[in-house]
Amino acid sequence: MTHEKGWTRREAMANDLREVLSTEAGRRIVGGIFYICGKDAGCLNVDSFVATAYREGMRAVANAVANDLRAVDPRLIVECEMAYERFLEQYEEEEEMKHE
Repeated sequence: MTHEKGWTRREAMANDLREVLSTEAGRRIVGGIFYICGKDAGCLNVDSFVATAYREGMRAVANAVANDLRAVDPRLIVECEMAYERFLEQYEEEEEMKHE
């Protein structure tokens, strides 16, 4: 994708985010990243400092992406999470039908 001449990096990134998230697939992928990275999960593991640090790093990545989305349009975060939830529900229903 080419960007408009004179755009700042932030404007170009915001435009790219809008384009990626203009599709259900794009929202689903970002929602999956939030889910896998544990955006809203706790990360403390009392048995392992390394595990806690790893989880906190994953969560920090998800929150950085969420902050970028929030700057573009705060509603995008919820839309991404909902798209991924719909995907999980659909997948679970398909798996249940296979086993009937």
